[in-house]
Amino acid sequence: MDDLRECSIVYTDDSTYTLFSDKQFVQNTTYGLGDTEKNTATYTFNRIVDVEQVSAIIINGEVFPVE
Repeated sequence: MDDLRECSIVYTDDSTYTLFSDKQFVQNTTYGLGDTEKNTATYTFNRIVDVEQVSAIIINGEVFPVE
């Protein structure tokens, strides 16, 4: 995950919560845990996120819809 530059959550009401952004100097995560073998990361946030209201995740400008 060394190339993570931006990560945002898009909600079903089209609002966006930016978790991390080098460009905007935003850092809303408290810590991250990575597993290089599985290429995964786990982050905690500084607010509660209702996962039922998440419509997409944006990572480095690429949109990943949540179904």
